[in-house]
Amino acid sequence: MRRNATLGLLSFAAGGMDALSFLALGVFTSAMSGNAVLLGISLGEKQLADASRSALAFAGFAAGVALASLAAAWPARRVLFVEAVLLAGFAALWPAEVHVIHSPIALSRDSLPGLTVLAGVAMGMQSAAARRMDAPGINTVVFTSTLTDIVAALVAAIRGRSMRHMESKTWRQIGALLLYIAGAIALGVLGMHKVSVAPLPAFGLVLLAAILA
Repeated sequence: MRRNATLGLLSFAAGGMDALSFLALGVFTSAMSGNAVLLGISLGEKQLADASRSALAFAGFAAGVALASLAAAWPARRVLFVEAVLLAGFAALWPAEVHVIHSPIALSRDSLPGLTVLAGVAMGMQSAAARRMDAPGINTVVFTSTLTDIVAALVAAIRGRSMRHMESKTWRQIGALLLYIAGAIALGVLGMHKVSVAPLPAFGLVLLAAILA
């Protein structure tokens, strides 16, 4: 139960960080598949400033995974504590650098490399920590393959005319996906109405996850 709760908290936080990062920075900092699309579009349109933000998010995420991998002896809990520290830094920089232009949703998309890198590194470390928790099919930051597993399991259950035969892993995957979406909605709405405090829930949830891990 503690592992499930930890994975749920991390999934919610990752969804929220993706929403905030997209609104304010114009990139995704945990969903690298989406970030790759944004990078391709930016390069295709010769928007080098936008492309550089996507590249920074990529570099930050890779650096986070690399740092966690170098600290191979660390338990997932310690990696998550470091992630929480990075998210605290993100939250501290956020009010100073992000401002509303005309409406709550129109956040500044000026070059904010510090925020982009901090968020990317934090999400990369979270991805590595989730792998150490040995929860097959649940990464907390990547849900394309998770969705594939869920749909395949649902089809098999429907064909067998019984949802009881679905593995517990599938139910955990469904829960993690729903929490990722819920996090994106919650922090996206918070970012539109309470900009200055929008990053704080992600920090708090990751800190709680580190305590539970």
